Amino acid sequence: MLRIDESEFPLVWLIQVDQMENRSSQSEAYDNSFIQLEKILGKKIPFVIISATEFEDEEQHEHSKEEKMKLALWLKKNKANVKKYIIAQIQIVPENKQSIILKGFAKTFSKFWGYPMLIVSDKENAIVKANNLLNNIKQQD
Repeated sequence: MLRIDESEFPLVWLIQVDQMENRSSQSEAYDNSFIQLEKILGKKIPFVIISATEFEDEEQHEHSKEEKMKLALWLKKNKANVKKYIIAQIQIVPENKQSIILKGFAKTFSKFWGYPMLIVSDKENAIVKANNLLNNIKQQD
């Protein structure tokens, strides 16, 4: 399960938290993530998402049919704001774990969400890249 931390906005962190045993709690947490992301989009200020979540456990990232439906409906409703305000998601993956599969996933991710997934090797590079992206947006205004 992921938690959204916007305390360093416009850097928004996705933080991995332990899987919840209770399925209804997972569903509620999933819904709360969408509500929180909508509030962040409601600021109408560009931001970058940064995540260091692991991609090793396929089952951990498998969404239920209900979650997939909620995701599709949420994205359809919010697509314009997602494209306008989320500049990119920066995924932190140690170099020894970066692979062609992950880079392929990044392309699929970008097509689905409408913003790029960029891969860096550590937190410092993620912050530098995020700030560069945000500065480029400010210069365009």
